[in-house]
Amino acid sequence: MALKEDFAEYTNDGEVIQKENVIEDEVNFWISQLDTSHIKNLHVVADPGNGMGSVYISKIFEKFPSNLIKMYFELDGTFPVHEANPS
Repeated sequence: MALKEDFAEYTNDGEVIQKENVIEDEVNFWISQLDTSHIKNLHVVADPGNGMGSVYISKIFEKFPSNLIKMYFELDGTFPVHEANPS
């Protein structure tokens, strides 16, 4: 299809949506999926590898009793400590 340049006719401009507090909304969604009533004091070591996960992880663990040990939480798009691997 692409090699033949057989593309569908363009019919819609779409729209731009501006939304604030996206991270907070997503964190609240994921927390709402958990039963945190039984969590006493969770000890977690997290390594987001200088990626955006550091923002989410910090905010998630602020929501319930926990001891978060942070490794490589400084945002750096060159990922200097290891490859970006979300698995």
